[in-house]
Amino acid sequence: MFFSAALAISGPLSLGRAEAGAALAGAIVTGSMVLARQRFDAVGPFLQTGHPLTAASVAVALLLPFWIAGQRLRTRWNDYPALFDATWRIVLRYLVGVLFTLLVWAMIFLGVECRISGSVGATVSTHCPSPEADRMLRDAEADL
Repeated sequence: MFFSAALAISGPLSLGRAEAGAALAGAIVTGSMVLARQRFDAVGPFLQTGHPLTAASVAVALLLPFWIAGQRLRTRWNDYPALFDATWRIVLRYLVGVLFTLLVWAMIFLGVECRISGSVGATVSTHCPSPEADRMLRDAEADL
């Protein structure tokens, strides 16, 4: 939860404030899970209910926009436009991340050359039938 929360709020906030908010959200979720787990004899049945992951995700999704709004200079923690803006940025950040990840995995599994790969420097070469690291480094250095 910490890293996903920190990445979600590191855009609108500085990295230090994002990590502090993610740590706070992680501590709250961890404390809640420890208390909820005490109702079960073992961890297995607790996790099999499916409730822990859902509750943790909802708690983090509710906490992060309030943290962002409260950390901005000219807004309060309950300012509706700031909350809406923060929530929308988090949703878009996750959506773009998921779409980019799906695009990369589609390129890998389908094995089809995709023209968008040129924008990040990925190319398909038939020049070298068996890639060898030393030869590829020499060729890359020669091309530069």
